[in-house]
Amino acid sequence: MSNSDSSEGSLDITISEETQSRSQIAKAILKEKYGSQKLVKEGVSTWTDLLKSRLSLADFDVIKVIGRGAFGEVMLVRKKDSKEVLALKKLIKKEMMKKKQILHVRAERDILAHSNNPWIVDLRYSFQDDDNLYLGMEFLQGGDLMTWLIKKEIFTEEQTRFYIAELILAVESIHKMNYVHRDLKPDNILLDSRGHIKLTDFGLCKPFDEDPFEDVSEEEMKQAQQNDQKGPIDKVDSLSRREKMRSWKIEGRKMLYSTVGSPGYIAPEVLLKKGYRYDCDWWSVGVIMYEMIYGYPPFYADDPIKTCQKIVRWKHFLEFPDDINVSADAKDLLQHLLCDTDKRLGSEDDKSRGIDIIKKHPFFNGFDWYTVRSKQAPFTPDVKSDLDTTHFDEFGTPGVNSPTVLSKSKVAKNQVAEFTNFTYVRDQDKSRKGLDSIFPNQK
Repeated sequence: MSNSDSSEGSLDITISEETQSRSQIAKAILKEKYGSQKLVKEGVSTWTDLLKSRLSLADFDVIKVIGRGAFGEVMLVRKKDSKEVLALKKLIKKEMMKKKQILHVRAERDILAHSNNPWIVDLRYSFQDDDNLYLGMEFLQGGDLMTWLIKKEIFTEEQTRFYIAELILAVESIHKMNYVHRDLKPDNILLDSRGHIKLTDFGLCKPFDEDPFEDVSEEEMKQAQQNDQKGPIDKVDSLSRREKMRSWKIEGRKMLYSTVGSPGYIAPEVLLKKGYRYDCDWWSVGVIMYEMIYGYPPFYADDPIKTCQKIVRWKHFLEFPDDINVSADAKDLLQHLLCDTDKRLGSEDDKSRGIDIIKKHPFFNGFDWYTVRSKQAPFTPDVKSDLDTTHFDEFGTPGVNSPTVLSKSKVAKNQVAEFTNFTYVRDQDKSRKGLDSIFPNQK
């Protein structure tokens, strides 16, 4: 093939990828438009309703920042007219486009808007201005599970049983909605004021197929998997369990706030790009359960690349320290979650390894799966007011040194269409899909 032929082939691939991306965005926009027309026919979106839905940041009093990441920040706000307290996620359009995250945020907005699921954080509003996208969600005052893991260091098996059971029901619920989360980790699991969990951060949910961790190549992961080096690959490997736990308590939170994030909860088949289905979420459940019991995630390393290398060589690096008393049932469940996909529990295709088998595992003997949300949770956050942020990290004044302030670039006019029909107001939406018939006792 000549150089010119090769160049033309490369151009075809580039155009094809670009076309695919824009096609998915167009489909999302058409879906929104169709949904809006349906609501108008049903008499929901009256002219007055549409005027009311034209929200802006000026409709909210910003109280403080309760989260910060690569694409923006999460603010605690109060809506001026209704006095409703919300967590408002603010995302920089330009940064989202630069990192090809548009489909991710649309996925999150669509899932939150069109579900009526007790295990998912409620989306109340979504809107935009020239520079940013906003998602206004219910404020869950218990903070994230990572905060509680750092505070408690380890959970008892009884506490682990409760929260892993709730996590299993939450994951089952999104699978019933035909979604795979792909990014389950403690900082994406929030606790409400009663100590029960809800899932958030659905940006990586399929059917949008971008890589969840793009800092490593498929070739790097395949080479790492074939590496038969027996010894430690970083300084973390030489630490005791207690030393790993203390180190993770300091370094883990830093990693989660970095622009790279932590890949430590991602399944090996996802990193190896082998093709995956719902099974990858059950691996993540296993990693979180391991962290609850042992005090750190099983493939903790001193940098994200080495973490990925440990995950794809999990048979070499997965260990169960014996300086802590762990029941045989707990260890057995971990071994049936942190394993190859053809043996992993939670299978959608093989009922002998399906979700019901997880629920019937001896670790959950005597557990009542149907009334879990009405039970007393192991941790009940001490909340003094609707603005109490005791269980969130301090980030200082809203906007100061934040990505939102530091980003001065504007979205080009020819890119504005990619953010069409982003606005949403929950009170005007009567089309949400309810899961009441699927989970009648989990309100």
